[in-house]
Amino acid sequence: RLVQLNQALAENLQHSVQLGLHVLQTFYPALGNHARRVHQVCLALAETLHLPAEKKQVLEFSAWLHDIGLVAIHRDVIRRWELSPGALSPDELKVLQSHPVLGQDLVKFEHHLEEVGVVIRAHHERFDGQGFPDGLKGEEIPWLARLLAVAVGFVESNLDEASTIEGLRQGSGTLYDPEAVRAFLRARPKTNISRKEREVLIAELQPGMVLAKGIYSPNGILLVPEGQPLNESAIGKILSHNKTSPIIQSLLVYC
Repeated sequence: RLVQLNQALAENLQHSVQLGLHVLQTFYPALGNHARRVHQVCLALAETLHLPAEKKQVLEFSAWLHDIGLVAIHRDVIRRWELSPGALSPDELKVLQSHPVLGQDLVKFEHHLEEVGVVIRAHHERFDGQGFPDGLKGEEIPWLARLLAVAVGFVESNLDEASTIEGLRQGSGTLYDPEAVRAFLRARPKTNISRKEREVLIAELQPGMVLAKGIYSPNGILLVPEGQPLNESAIGKILSHNKTSPIIQSLLVYC
């Protein structure tokens, strides 16, 4: 019976984490893709470093939920931050930089996620102490948060992989813990990362873009399937349909 109770607790915990991920993806779909990609990197890190089962679970849950605090921030601010971080006003940047603290607060609904909340709060700290929200430095930053920071840095980059990895190397000792960077370099060959996605407006659709999610009419009719490269004809079909029956879903394309 004790085994059954422990199993039920573990399943409830998994359901709580998946609920948080579902909320994040519903609020801003590209963030769901981002969380999955970070999780894939963290899973490889955990296996490479042979983390104990409890620490592996904390790192995985932290990867899934590290951006959950963004649900408290206006979507337009998030979108502009993705496109051009330097375009945010000081007040907007301050609000955005509060998301690790908000994330920690949100995961407190499940007391078994206390350590996950600590990692989430610290994943934007820098090894040189110039990060946020608490300005932690070096080993003051939890080890799992240092690993998560490297995974997030890799996934967030808009550069090609070689340039991204070189950026991680250059950030070793300032942005990132050198040991965490070395761990990532060992883990990368074992990592199978899904393609990066971003959300676009209908007016931003361009020939050559590839849909990461099929486009449906409000009554469920498939207009353009997932994975189809867009051309002028397909975009015209989408625009025409949107005029007569507005498309309400988020549009996702591969980067």
